[in-house]
Amino acid sequence: MATQNRVLSHQGFLYGHLSAEENLRFYGQLFGLSDLDDVVNHKLQHLGLQDRAGSLVRDLSHGMKQRLALARALLHDPDIVLLDEPYTGLDPSAAIVLQGVLSDLKDGQRTIVMVTHNLTEGLALATTAAIMNRGRFVWQGKRAEIEGDFGQFYHGVIEGEE
Repeated sequence: MATQNRVLSHQGFLYGHLSAEENLRFYGQLFGLSDLDDVVNHKLQHLGLQDRAGSLVRDLSHGMKQRLALARALLHDPDIVLLDEPYTGLDPSAAIVLQGVLSDLKDGQRTIVMVTHNLTEGLALATTAAIMNRGRFVWQGKRAEIEGDFGQFYHGVIEGEE
């Protein structure tokens, strides 16, 4: 069985002239989903977008667009999810919603790779972490290996590299 994966990046790959629901239906048809109505409704509800299902994407806030892009990426229940800076530009309330959705994804059914500068939220979800400096990995290990304040740990690793 081929591995299915999806990416959530800075660019959400959403069509501004379509509604939130129309975007999900469009991508669902591309993925060949047979239970499209159920999947689209579930994703809209799970990501707190059911009240904005008929809104044009261009009229949504940045946080809502991020959640819709995540719904699009998760439509077909992928095995691997790649998240590139999912917290960028989110207000605190949208970040809390996103944190809950990402916590729900930690179900043992998939692999999630997240690149983030938001260390607190990233580590709250992580089982494994890595630190990059100047384009290369300088540390990687289990989340449990990081003692105390991650900021101090991070700076200690980076300073040890210079």
